[in-house]
Amino acid sequence: MPNSKLRAFAGMPMLLRFRLRQDRFKLLCWIGGLALFSIGVAYALDGLFPSAEERQALAQTLRSPAMVAIIGPSDALNAYTTGAMFAHRMMLFTALAVAIMNILIMNGHTRGDEEDGKVEMLRAASIGRLAVPGAALLEMLLVNGLLALVHGIGLGAIGIATMPFSSSLLYGAALGAVGLMFAAAAALFAQLSTSGRGTLTLSLALLGAYYVLRAMIDTRSPELSWFIPLSWSYLTDAYVLDRWLPVLLALGLSVLLVLAALWLNSIRDVGAGFLPQRGGRLHARRSLLSPFGLTLRLQRTMLISWGIAMLVIGLVYGSVFGSLDEFMAGNASLERLLPPGSAGDLNAQFLSLLTVVLAVMGSIPALTSLFRLKSEENRGMLDNLWSRSVSRRHLFLLHCGFAAAVGVLALLLASAGLYGTQASSMDHPFTVGIIFCAVLSYIPALLFVIGVGALLIGWLPHLTGLLWLYLAYCFITDYMGDLLNLPDGLKKLTIFSHVPKFPVDAWQWQPLLWITLIAVVLVAAGYAGYRRRDMR
Repeated sequence: MPNSKLRAFAGMPMLLRFRLRQDRFKLLCWIGGLALFSIGVAYALDGLFPSAEERQALAQTLRSPAMVAIIGPSDALNAYTTGAMFAHRMMLFTALAVAIMNILIMNGHTRGDEEDGKVEMLRAASIGRLAVPGAALLEMLLVNGLLALVHGIGLGAIGIATMPFSSSLLYGAALGAVGLMFAAAAALFAQLSTSGRGTLTLSLALLGAYYVLRAMIDTRSPELSWFIPLSWSYLTDAYVLDRWLPVLLALGLSVLLVLAALWLNSIRDVGAGFLPQRGGRLHARRSLLSPFGLTLRLQRTMLISWGIAMLVIGLVYGSVFGSLDEFMAGNASLERLLPPGSAGDLNAQFLSLLTVVLAVMGSIPALTSLFRLKSEENRGMLDNLWSRSVSRRHLFLLHCGFAAAVGVLALLLASAGLYGTQASSMDHPFTVGIIFCAVLSYIPALLFVIGVGALLIGWLPHLTGLLWLYLAYCFITDYMGDLLNLPDGLKKLTIFSHVPKFPVDAWQWQPLLWITLIAVVLVAAGYAGYRRRDMR
């Protein structure tokens, strides 16, 4: 390699050691948390479904297009061993969590550091042009390799007969390869976008698009799943066929994305991006002269992208209701699992499951909007507002209210998409009132999550990342809590579990009012801390 190319990576080993030291606690939480949860689920599944008859009864419920759209297909439903059951139910959602981890860390160490001026300071020293992205990519390579090993060794060490070490290593390798692929994609988007927010939006939009596309393809043309990179995780068929080809495909695509990201980084200026930007106005609109107008303008892209995503997710999930009715008819095994004479219960139960998924997803843009207050403070962008006649109370309550509006809008759009497609695909569709009541009943839980975020911003702004972990815990517990037979105490720790599962459960106002009241108290307590603490 020519000396000029070597100089481009000058200082990379030192920067890599610094990154690993800086992220050691965060990485320990991510890797340890994911591995412990996966190992715990595998151990629990082996105890919950010890007989082949019980596993096959469960497999019957997972053949429906609705469940295929959520967790993906499996080639082992006719011989549903504990290993096959674990990989089928866990691979896709664990891969999503690993992808999000890689996107967040890569965005922070590339475009995030560039926005904060850290890259410019490093480049002013004896650090090569490609040392910063190179160190970030090497860190993610080590992180995903460690994650793969911990999962492979941990799952293989449980001692379950149908989960040998060789298949467990493949399971871990699939997770690591998918994580590395999305880290490389985030590195590429960091060269295209001019902001960390844009990089994060593009990366998460790609992940969401892959999830929606694979849901549509898996329920209609599963042979095309090989063209969706996210599908490569479960196409390994760990513990069944043990295919290594999808891992090699993910690694190959990662190499191409890494080379493209490094090349683009080498030919662009610090702070610049390759996506075209419109020229600014000579004079600002009058709407930008108010804090609300400025907040709306700054979050417009996020609002539009998440609005479209929630609408599409609602459309996709609503379209499987018709297939669910068709699947249930004539399926004696499934009918025996339902209460006698409850032919519509499967649709109602599926709707109650979807509402939890949509509620958690709707909380993501709401928290993203709320935490914009913290990120703008860290970057010093609020100094201009504080120097004018804008009070802390106004700014704090504005962001809390805006976050609540973003979350409610996301739920409304998801409800509209869900109602539209299920009404056209079912013989006896749910009414618009049932759909909207089922989804919007989670607004108090959404407000509670915002209240906790407001409390952290006011008193412990450096711990706001813990709320994302709590949101992930809520999703996993509410989605798989009954399957894993988790204790009621663990289930009640999630705010979403306290919302009545309409239409399966009767409508109740009391718990919703109590949750809303607690959310208001949390926001008030958060404002008390925000008003007193020093600003960065």
